Amino acid sequence: MTHPGMEEIRERRRWVLSQMAEQGGDRLNLPPGDQPYTCPCCFHPTLQYRGGCGYCEECDWEDDGQDDHNADVVMGGPNGSDSLTAARQRYRDMRGLPPLDL
Repeated sequence: MTHPGMEEIRERRRWVLSQMAEQGGDRLNLPPGDQPYTCPCCFHPTLQYRGGCGYCEECDWEDDGQDDHNADVVMGGPNGSDSLTAARQRYRDMRGLPPLDL
């Protein structure tokens, strides 16, 4: 069973990944938009831009531009020894949410 709102999250993810493909890099960098961007960790719309080390107040992830294509990689930097995948799972565990199905 799909959680309500997951299709909107998937659509936002597809858009973000298309932007990353256009940029041709490993890290996403998007300027401020009309609406907040979703955090790559918790998917809440908390970021004013992507890839500029914005801080998510919902899950404590610092957005360094990492996303689905390299979510299992530990990049160090502001998120220390966490991969994006591990941070996502920890957030979902803390909130009692079902596993992600991206």
